[in-house]
Amino acid sequence: MRDKISFLMLTHQGSHTRQLVTSRKTIRILSFTGVGVLIGILVLGGYILNDYSRLKKSVAEIQSLEKQISTQKAALAGQHRQIEAFTNKINLLKEELVTLREYESRVREISNIKDVKIDIKGVKPDTEAGAEKRKDDFGVGGPLPEDIDTKLNLEEKHSRLIDRMHLQADQLKQASLAQTEKAKELINTLLKKKKRMAFTPSIRPVNGTITSKFGHRRSAFSGKKEFHKGCDIGAPKGAPIRATADGMVIFSGRRSSFGNVVVIDHGYGYSTLYAHVSKLLKKKGDWVKKKEVIALVGSTGRSTGPHVHYEVHKHGDSVNPQKYFLN
Repeated sequence: MRDKISFLMLTHQGSHTRQLVTSRKTIRILSFTGVGVLIGILVLGGYILNDYSRLKKSVAEIQSLEKQISTQKAALAGQHRQIEAFTNKINLLKEELVTLREYESRVREISNIKDVKIDIKGVKPDTEAGAEKRKDDFGVGGPLPEDIDTKLNLEEKHSRLIDRMHLQADQLKQASLAQTEKAKELINTLLKKKKRMAFTPSIRPVNGTITSKFGHRRSAFSGKKEFHKGCDIGAPKGAPIRATADGMVIFSGRRSSFGNVVVIDHGYGYSTLYAHVSKLLKKKGDWVKKKEVIALVGSTGRSTGPHVHYEVHKHGDSVNPQKYFLN
């Protein structure tokens, strides 16, 4: 009986009893089993608590990462808006350059000044490579490149947008440099033209009526045909005769049948002659300006009445003076 253990179970009234007999070995097995189960529960609980702690930490990290991603997306969206604004400015500048280029073309056309080809990035404009380069470069006689697409996808196309922005900025810079050089060249040419215009005969020497034109005519004295190298302009005696362009007086005196004569050298191959004048107001070596009075109308020399015989010479040849009457 020493190996047996009895358990008596009473009801709460104590009227009935129930006996449970078991061996000590069974008790030991059940004890070990219970302890094992308890240990197992404790170990499992430890694992569960550890996993829960790790999961909680992971959730916190995920939330932190989501917040960082949200912040980065907001920053990226802001950068994208800035890039879009910059690309729009680039396109506006391109349009202004095109307008300027068209204006320059009209000025060249009106002024009869040929266009020039600008060397871009060291590529010679007169070579095949240079021609191909100009065809691809905006603002140098070639077509406009396609505008930057400011509606590219935020994530997938962001780097592409930046690349195209840099490309357009580089093209804009090259076009601006080329346009600047072309503008300088145009201004210099216009200044030269302006200076040359001052030295080019362009007005009537006197107010009056043309009585004999340039070309073949019949002489009023001999009746024979002769070539008239200038034109005669009838005007009252003493009327002012004006220089038709800037220049230097190279002759002032009497010359046989022309009577009193003034000759002005204007440079650029031009010279003018004013004959039959009554009074010479300038001497040889004097510098005169366009519209400056140089003599008075008369009828000296071989003449039928008061008038000015006016000649224009270009590179030594007599040309029709009427082609130079712009007033």
